[in-house]
Amino acid sequence: MSDNYNNYGNVAAMGRNAKAVNTQFTDNHSFVFSKNHIDDLQRFIEQILSADESELSKAEKFSAAAQLYEIVESLEKEQTERQSECLSKWHKWIGNLKEPALKTLAVAADVATLGIPLLKILGLFSL
Repeated sequence: MSDNYNNYGNVAAMGRNAKAVNTQFTDNHSFVFSKNHIDDLQRFIEQILSADESELSKAEKFSAAAQLYEIVESLEKEQTERQSECLSKWHKWIGNLKEPALKTLAVAADVATLGIPLLKILGLFSL
């Protein structure tokens, strides 16, 4: 398990003999939500909530829905910084899920017909 840090500025390995090994940097600011994503996210939430509980627990379903609703609310209120915070929280959360739960999210995203740009924003494109 690796450490996760949210950084809203520049990122680098710094200091004497600093190294960045096996490190992935994700720039959430290059991802842009639009109001068009609201309906897509709501369909995704519905699919998550109706998912089989053998793969995604009730608590995981409600947690996913709550986090996605936070993104929807920030979109509706046009709170760009809040969107970035919610997205970072979402990425951290899915990073801690086990493979069956991730597959269930990927299937829910497929059924909700999320487009590739939105799948990339949510970190589900490579699943």
